[in-house]
Amino acid sequence: MAVRPAAGRAVAYTTKALVIDHVRHEPRAVAGQQTRTLNSLGIPAAVGAVPGEYRPGACSVNVRGCQKIAGTAQRMLRNAWLFSTLIVLGDETRLRPVLRDVDDMLGQPFDEGSIGSVGAEAADLQTSDLIDALVQFCTGGRTDP
Repeated sequence: MAVRPAAGRAVAYTTKALVIDHVRHEPRAVAGQQTRTLNSLGIPAAVGAVPGEYRPGACSVNVRGCQKIAGTAQRMLRNAWLFSTLIVLGDETRLRPVLRDVDDMLGQPFDEGSIGSVGAEAADLQTSDLIDALVQFCTGGRTDP
């Protein structure tokens, strides 16, 4: 079982998703980290809300301003913060009807076409390649703990 600790509303994802949690004691922001990493892998990622997206947010990661491929959430404490990112690697066609039904029940606007995935943008990209690129970025190329 997996629990995503930072989210304001229900989210849906399958095993074709990657959740990354950054926890820091320092007040250094990491927003934009995923877009820089995805751009380095040839995915035209940008930060910003997408019209009709599920779980709208100004820090959503999107492609071409029309499909959300990652959502972010933050939790702030007095001396620390958590920045959580959910990257959709695939299964967007499975997520669309689930999120449509949930948002219909909640009376929330939703455009099924607003859900994209990393896999749809870079079909040959392996999950391990994305993880390696994120680790490389986060560690500044260091491999030591």
